[in-house]
Amino acid sequence: MLGPLQTGQACVLCIGNHFFDTEVLAVHEKAVRVRRPEQPLPAESAAALLAFHDQHGLCSYYTQLMPMPADSTPDLILWRTASLERQELRSVLRVPADSPVTLQDDTTGEDVEGRLENISGGGARIIVSMPISTGTDLAMVMKLPDHDPVHARGRVAHLAQQPDADRYTLGVKFTEMRPEHMNTVRWYITSRIQDLLPQV
Repeated sequence: MLGPLQTGQACVLCIGNHFFDTEVLAVHEKAVRVRRPEQPLPAESAAALLAFHDQHGLCSYYTQLMPMPADSTPDLILWRTASLERQELRSVLRVPADSPVTLQDDTTGEDVEGRLENISGGGARIIVSMPISTGTDLAMVMKLPDHDPVHARGRVAHLAQQPDADRYTLGVKFTEMRPEHMNTVRWYITSRIQDLLPQV
């Protein structure tokens, strides 16, 4: 059985694609109090992962970041919902990436070259030089470091044009991937987050 969070435990608070070193100050039945990071947080009332190493490997808790008045406690309060579950971190956490990817549009058959900006076990954010419509199904070839190319299928979940450049950001959800290629993605995620999380 996986052990609980403990007071004094060094952790990383993961909000979207941002990582903040923190420490568990108190653990209650429905809340966790942690030290507020020195860096500004990207959003209040945001879903957050509290991630750490223990004897079971890389682990995380789902939490909700509670909004607090500016003149209240300097600490952060993370709400523990009834559905709080421990998860295998590499399956849910997005990590930064900077690797080439080739996308083939199922509708047109056209190849589009891009670069991974981040990746998780469920999808990726990709920078491209031309728009691809939301809902478009894609064949993908991702060239992650030190491994053979990863082949997958995905669907464009969202599209945004970058304001300062003639480039576009795609959010792509993976819809199909062979197990050996998913293992490569998991290896990459583990290698990227290994240095981010405090060791115990």
